[in-house]
Amino acid sequence: MLNITELDELGAEPYVEYYGLLEPPFQIIGTSTRFAYLTAAHQEVLRSCLRVIRDRQGIACVSGPVGIGKSTISMLIRERALSNGYYRVGYVSDSDSTPSRMMMNILMALGELPQSGKTGTLQDQFKTYVKRETLLGYHTIVLLVDEAQMAKPETLKLLKLVSDIGAGESKPVQIILFGQQELPRRIVRDEALSSRVVSWHQLRSLSQTESVEVVKHRLSTAGAPRPIFNEAALETLAKLSGGIPREICKIGYNALVVGMEHQERLIGSALVEEAHQRSSLRLENSTPDL
Repeated sequence: MLNITELDELGAEPYVEYYGLLEPPFQIIGTSTRFAYLTAAHQEVLRSCLRVIRDRQGIACVSGPVGIGKSTISMLIRERALSNGYYRVGYVSDSDSTPSRMMMNILMALGELPQSGKTGTLQDQFKTYVKRETLLGYHTIVLLVDEAQMAKPETLKLLKLVSDIGAGESKPVQIILFGQQELPRRIVRDEALSSRVVSWHQLRSLSQTESVEVVKHRLSTAGAPRPIFNEAALETLAKLSGGIPREICKIGYNALVVGMEHQERLIGSALVEEAHQRSSLRLENSTPDL
């Protein structure tokens, strides 16, 4: 049973101190982009999206499996755009919403208070916002739409209309759609929207070498003073993760915890396999409820 002394330590991460780290290396959410390891494919996607925004080309689509690094690319785009004083950036994650709710989310993501619950009125408010920001010197409005594969057909149509605002002048609204593998299929069903997408990218699982480099980069960024995983353990971790960065982090985190529990300063394959068991959901002898 967990005693009160152990509860006092819940806010700490003892494995960080045990391995001589400065900070946790395998955070899954809320992590700094300093920990992002960009493969050649991720770098190309980032460059392409930034070009679409810079050149005002309209819409880009980035798809891939859960945990492959789409959110990381989104955060990097946001950082790059905000570091330049000529952009306004809004991040929208509630894609499974009605058109009116999507317009409200877009306005709130840009720091605007929605003045109505009606789609048409909200679109007019957004148009006014775009004109105002353009006059103030903000050349481009960037919308980063996450989990876009969940968007309803009518909401996707709305995003096409949003991207067309000001198109006859200087096309100030740029949209990057992020979603799982089915997103491109959802988009091509709407010919008008599909024709606006100028850049399509499908991210795939990392190679064995890339997966190992993710681990090394994260440990180095976290201040590891020496190797923590031996080479065999790194290869095992890479294989068990399936080349998915989020799985790499889950197994890596559990491996540090397991390694500390076993008082092992250098983690080997057996501990990585034990960590993988901890990070994986296993339903044994389960039967459906009647």
